[in-house]
Amino acid sequence: VACCCICAGLLRSRAAPWCRYPRALSECVDAAEREQLGKALVSMTFRTGRTLLLIKELVFSEFEQNCEAPSTILRLNSVASKVMGDYTRRIGTDFLRGTLGDLVHQVCNMQEALEVNPQRLGSSASAASDGSVGTDEPDDPELAKNRQALDELAQRFFDTMSSDDRICRMPREIRCAAWIVKEECRKRHLEEHASALVGGYVMLRFLNAAVATPESFGLLDDGQVPSITSRRTLVLVSKILQNLSNGVEFGKKEKFMEPFNEFLDRNKQGMQNFLARVAEDPNQADFSDILADGAVAPETMAEIETALQTDETLLQHCGRVHKLLYLYSRKVVVASQEAAVARGASGNEMLDRSTDLLELLGALGPPPQSKYGQELEDLQAALEECQESAFKASLNHIVGLNIADFDTSELQKAQFLYGGDEASVGLDGRPVIYFVLSRLKPEFLDDERRLIVHIMSTCGHVLDNPYSLVIDMSWSSTAVKEFKKRVVRSTALLSRVFSRSHRKSLASCYIVHPTPFVETLLWYLKAFASAKVGRKIIKINRWKDILQFIDAAHVQLPESTKSYIGKLYNVDFCAQGARPALRHIKLALDSIVIVERRNKAYHAKAEILHGEIDDIAKIQPASIVLSHRGNSRNVSEAEQRVLFACDKVPVCFELEFQHGDERDEFLAELLALAGDALASSHAATSASFLVTKQTRFGRSDRIIKVASDSIVVATPNGHIKREITFAGVQTIVQGTGSVVVTMRGSGKARTFDTPQCAELAKAINDAFAGFRDDENDSAASAQRHSVQLSRPMP
Repeated sequence: VACCCICAGLLRSRAAPWCRYPRALSECVDAAEREQLGKALVSMTFRTGRTLLLIKELVFSEFEQNCEAPSTILRLNSVASKVMGDYTRRIGTDFLRGTLGDLVHQVCNMQEALEVNPQRLGSSASAASDGSVGTDEPDDPELAKNRQALDELAQRFFDTMSSDDRICRMPREIRCAAWIVKEECRKRHLEEHASALVGGYVMLRFLNAAVATPESFGLLDDGQVPSITSRRTLVLVSKILQNLSNGVEFGKKEKFMEPFNEFLDRNKQGMQNFLARVAEDPNQADFSDILADGAVAPETMAEIETALQTDETLLQHCGRVHKLLYLYSRKVVVASQEAAVARGASGNEMLDRSTDLLELLGALGPPPQSKYGQELEDLQAALEECQESAFKASLNHIVGLNIADFDTSELQKAQFLYGGDEASVGLDGRPVIYFVLSRLKPEFLDDERRLIVHIMSTCGHVLDNPYSLVIDMSWSSTAVKEFKKRVVRSTALLSRVFSRSHRKSLASCYIVHPTPFVETLLWYLKAFASAKVGRKIIKINRWKDILQFIDAAHVQLPESTKSYIGKLYNVDFCAQGARPALRHIKLALDSIVIVERRNKAYHAKAEILHGEIDDIAKIQPASIVLSHRGNSRNVSEAEQRVLFACDKVPVCFELEFQHGDERDEFLAELLALAGDALASSHAATSASFLVTKQTRFGRSDRIIKVASDSIVVATPNGHIKREITFAGVQTIVQGTGSVVVTMRGSGKARTFDTPQCAELAKAINDAFAGFRDDENDSAASAQRHSVQLSRPMP
């Protein structure tokens, strides 16, 4: 069943990402596992014709990893080179027999080797040259004869394999693989290396490999192997041909081969022409008919089951891939995530890469008869372990580097990460680190090493002991696409920076003002994480809720965060003879709005104008008693249209606040807004307006309530549609019959049509100006009490 699932996942899918796991796995496995993995992948993809697609993905990965050292591409012990070598051996045996078979048999029938190394000849030439014979030193007749014969033999080999007839007979799939290498060179502007890299595949992995070890490619009868002398001759021929392919002359390393540099000069252009022709599509196309992902129909599950029952080798190879996927699942996930980030994948695709492989392995469990432990019951633990491995790899980039070489002054000035000192502690006594996402500029992520240094120098000293993390999401969704990309990039980066031990030390993670996108992200995380991890993550929908965990004197959130959501007082509404009910109080410029939350929406329950208040009395410890005459109000019909009904609340009621300080804050704000109206019992200047707004269902009436920190938009029946906080407003412009409020960051404009546009614009601008003055005073106060937030790297 496990093997069927793996075959189905790797062979049947028509979607382009089907080969992302083989590619990621190829980047993660140890060197000792690469040859077996290469054979297994070829075995599983060969029967469905998808091996070329796999080669294309692996070659891309090979160039990505070694682009700065092109000479090493496809030369190292990589999975890509193993896959390409095994694939060409499977499909090129008949071609090799027809091309090299006769020549190889002739060499094997030779009685003596065409030895050109004087030390191996044991003749007088060895004594004369002392093992260092070059082109300008006296030669033994036998040595000269062997050189001439070897030159002629190498020429016959090259002329045969580069003839028009043999090029035309070369399997198109092999030429396609060569074209993939050449095309990747073109895309990366490495054309000067194209001939050598194509030769590294066609010659090193195919033709020359068959010359040096003909028994491995089926060029000899079963059980037949070349003699020692024949093997030596074949090896010398392959040396000459490989240097010709590489475009490298013989030198001091093998001085005895220097006489064959003339052969290299004579055939240099011929080899370049040969490799260029091999890397062309004989059909005068770009191999699109065999490289398209849908070019080969996927096998059904029934066909896969039949193949596994009849092909023992395929079954073993599937079992090996199952084992390797299990062992390297952590690294595979990280490699797949990093590949997604590198090409700007969406958040949803990032989530898929984070969970689908581990979900599959969690269902499969360990490979049969394996010694590698229990099933992956805790998928989060697997993710944590893989992230710790990635963390160590990331830190290797800065090991041994001088920290002073990294200028982090710009990052410190942005203050997107701070805390962890004596002034930043929670009620539990643990240090608190603050991460303000809106201050994290996208360009900060471009230099990962500098960012790692800044993170570790700012808060690295607290990560080894229990600590709390506050992630401030306020104002981060103003540019939605950029915001999502930033979240994905920062998440992948932080997963590498914070090791498993650091994450275990995380006692609590408070996410302040999460956006819907982030809430979805958290839902996915909690779905696959353990309950313990889920308990650590606490959503803070209103910043003041964090006071349950951090003392007000130690909260170091930005002032703009405190203004992200308009001020709303949570109270217990107590009428005489009735049970207390949770209500919310919003202070507008001209009234008190009593709000009720129903079905996750806010509704204006009642509104009391400031001039309708008769008396307010304090009751200890945190309550007031308010009496009014609103239910006997005498207003015009126009005024009635912009006021919420007040006949549903008694003329006298009690409001119990959460604590005395909040009650006193409410009274101070009320007196500041309505002092004159309370003293004279006259209505304050109206701050309520009836407007028309264009919605997707047509034009609809809305009631605007202007408060000291926001604009409340509600329907005439009291349903509050939104609250526009002044902290997010850029400009307020009075147009012809309308007022346009533009949001900062996103530049989104909200238009309100009303005949009272001059009065509405004045009310909003006056309140906005007062809010800005208060905000500047708060910022100046915070600046005076600021502390040094960055520390040297421990």
